[in-house]
Amino acid sequence: MKKTSFSVLALAIFFCVLTSCIIYLPDYTGTRTFSPRRQFQRSLAFEPGGTVSLDNINGDIEIRGWDENRVELSVEEIKRIPYSRKVRFYGISYSQPKVDFEKVDEDFIKIKTGSNGGDEETSFFNCLLNVPNSIILGDIRNGKGSISISDLYGKVVVDLGEGDLKIENFSGSLRASLLTGSVQAELLDMRKEDEVWISTREGDITLYLQPEMNAKLEASASSGEISSEFDLNEPLPAKKISVQLGEEGTSISLSSSMGNISLKKVKETRKD
Repeated sequence: MKKTSFSVLALAIFFCVLTSCIIYLPDYTGTRTFSPRRQFQRSLAFEPGGTVSLDNINGDIEIRGWDENRVELSVEEIKRIPYSRKVRFYGISYSQPKVDFEKVDEDFIKIKTGSNGGDEETSFFNCLLNVPNSIILGDIRNGKGSISISDLYGKVVVDLGEGDLKIENFSGSLRASLLTGSVQAELLDMRKEDEVWISTREGDITLYLQPEMNAKLEASASSGEISSEFDLNEPLPAKKISVQLGEEGTSISLSSSMGNISLKKVKETRKD
């Protein structure tokens, strides 16, 4: 009798330990569920003026400028579970997500998420990247997800498949290419040598400029309309414009095949 009681007690303890290490995830057709998240964090000393590139499979990217001379990366991976009516049990994984964070040389950091093992179908990597305020974001790539960039001056190159791009408090050259998604960009203290080129196949472009902006502006909205809070001396709305804002200055080119383009005045210049 005592032996039987001991066996039952041992079995109960084993079951409790087992269930504490798994997650119950019922899934129904038409409902997307996700497995437990995995985290990656790393920080490296890095001087202002260097170049950082980030190649992400899918997921949201947030890049923020700060006063520190280092680059800090936090990545959260979320794996998508295939649709099913079955009850599934998934063990909790404490391993880090696949992230390559390499300092190629003193002024170049290269970051890449995922691998060639089908991650693009099941994994989403949400990235938070803090960099020195003066920086070159040489190649920011993302398959599906939003990109947010703020408090930087230098140069930014963005290639986004599906998602929205938001840029705040930025000064410098900008090149952004999107397939599907809208763009909101705030450009401050732009110089004559800066170049801005923004193109989206399907989505709106909203550009916030200072009232005293000097720029050569060209814009095309094939299936949409161009509107402006600036006096362009041209009838609006229009499909295509080529105008001079103020004196000779920044070169700006905007293009949206299926979307509207809007030029707005920055209401209040930031004071850092």
